[in-house]
Amino acid sequence: MGAGFGMVGLTNVLAGAEIESPLAVKRPHFPAKAKRVIFLFLNGGMSQVDTFDPKPMLIKHDGEPMPGPKIKTDRASGALMRSPFAFRKCGQSGVEVSEIFPQWARASTTSA
Repeated sequence: MGAGFGMVGLTNVLAGAEIESPLAVKRPHFPAKAKRVIFLFLNGGMSQVDTFDPKPMLIKHDGEPMPGPKIKTDRASGALMRSPFAFRKCGQSGVEVSEIFPQWARASTTSA
């Protein structure tokens, strides 16, 4: 995924001609001012499973081997693992928030 963004830019450079695809980059409304772009690909961030996306089935199947055929990978594949953090519903919407963000959860329940 990290190399994918660079490849998007490279395709237009290598094409050398205007691309008439409906998905092609269009001319901007204003002239560009940026001379360079810094792209940070931060591999290893927090998992969505530990923050805002609880997976009830992972809790149910915690410790079980992955279903389906055994796929050969470069590392040993372990069993399914639930998030080590607890979730609770917060705010008017009832979005489940991990205990990683106690201030955020507290703020959303007090403002509701």
